[in-house]
Amino acid sequence: MKPKFTICRLGAQKKAQNVDEIITKSVLQDICKRLTHQEKYDIDWVEERINGKMFTFETDNTKYYITYTLNRVGGRNSYLQSVPTAFGIFINDALYNTKKSLFCLYFTHHNGNNQTRYHQFIYRLLKSIGVCFINSDEELKGLNVQPYDNVKDLISDREFNTIHNNYNQSSYITDEGSYYHVYGKTFGANQKETTMLCLALCGISDKPIRLFQISDNDSKYLSDTDIDAIKTYATKFSKVGIEILDDTYEFEDDNEQVPIKTDPQSSLRSPRFILNLLEKTGGHKSCSLCQCEIESIIQGAHIYPVQAIKQQTDLSFEERLKMATDKNNGIWLCENHHKLFDRGLIRFENGKLKIMPKLNDNDKEFVNTISTIQAIDQNYFTSKMAEYFKKRDDFYRSEKYY
Repeated sequence: MKPKFTICRLGAQKKAQNVDEIITKSVLQDICKRLTHQEKYDIDWVEERINGKMFTFETDNTKYYITYTLNRVGGRNSYLQSVPTAFGIFINDALYNTKKSLFCLYFTHHNGNNQTRYHQFIYRLLKSIGVCFINSDEELKGLNVQPYDNVKDLISDREFNTIHNNYNQSSYITDEGSYYHVYGKTFGANQKETTMLCLALCGISDKPIRLFQISDNDSKYLSDTDIDAIKTYATKFSKVGIEILDDTYEFEDDNEQVPIKTDPQSSLRSPRFILNLLEKTGGHKSCSLCQCEIESIIQGAHIYPVQAIKQQTDLSFEERLKMATDKNNGIWLCENHHKLFDRGLIRFENGKLKIMPKLNDNDKEFVNTISTIQAIDQNYFTSKMAEYFKKRDDFYRSEKYY
C-alpha cells in the first residue's frame, strides 16, 4: 500500500490555528521521506476536531502516531503540552493494533528557543518512554537527547531546573525508601508536566510509585485522559505499579511513609505541606541540623504542631488548613532530630538551636555532636517562621513539654 496520512483538520478551539496551516505539504513530505525513504503518499483529511494535536501515518507494517510542536516556543512546556494527551490516545489504541505501533514527535519550524534547560529535561522524559523524535537532527541541532537511565539522575535534573527557574514549581519527586513519591499540581501546563514525569518514572523506576495530586487553581485531579495514560502505561509497559492519590490523604505524625485516606473537611496533614516545603527548598530534602540527605529518613516537621492548630476552634477549617500547610510552618529534619524536636528536647530561638536543660550532660554532648549545623539556614529563615516558633514555644509550655 502507498503510505497514508489520516489527519483531522479542525483545531480543538475556535481560535486555534487549523492543522493544515501547520502540517503543510512540505512537512508531510519530510515525514514520509524520513520514515519510509520515499516521497509519495496518500492523505485523508477528516472534517473533525483534532484530538491531542496528533495524526496517523500508516505503512504496510507500521502505524505511526505523530504529534507535533507548536510553531512558536512559549513559556514553560506549552510548546509540548499536547504530548501527554496524544500519548494517552496512542497507548490505548496500540493495545488493539495488529500492526507495529510507534509514537513520534515532529518538530515544526518555530520561533523562540526550544533548547532551554527545562525543554531538555522534558525531551529526556519523552525519550524515557520511547518517544521517537522524527527530525531532531534539524530542529534540535547540536543537542544529543538521551533517556534517563535511573530515577536518581531524573530527580537531580528536576531539582536543578527548579532551583534555576523559580516559576517551575509544579512537581517534585522524593525517595521514601520503599516508594518514590510524586507531588504534582493538576492544572494546565502543571498537569502536563506531572503526567510526563509519572510516565517517565513508570518506565525507569525500580520500585513502586505514589502520585499525590495536589489541587491547583481549583483543579483537583489530572484529566481522565492523562490518568488513563499513566495507568495503562504502568500496567502494560512498566515493571512497577503506581498509586494515584489526591491531597485528601494525610501523613501520620509528619511521617510521609504511609498515606491514610481521610475526610477532606477534617484532615490537616495534607501532602500539600510536603509540596510547599519542597517548593521552598527547590525540591531538595536535607536535615536542617545535620545535613543528612538520606531522603527516606528526612521528614517535614511542623513548627507549630498540628495538634495545636486543631485546638484553634476560633479559626475556620480553611484557616487552620492554610496554617498547617504553610511552607513557613515547617523544616526538614532527620528522624533523630525530628523526635528530639517533637519531644521538646531541642528548640529554636531566632533560628538558632537550643538544647533543653532537662537533658543530662552526656545527652547534651551527643545532641551537639550530631548537630553539625547550629542554626537554620538564613536563606530559608523568615519572620513568619519566627512567629510559628514563638507559637510553638507557648503551646509547649502550656502542655508542660518544656
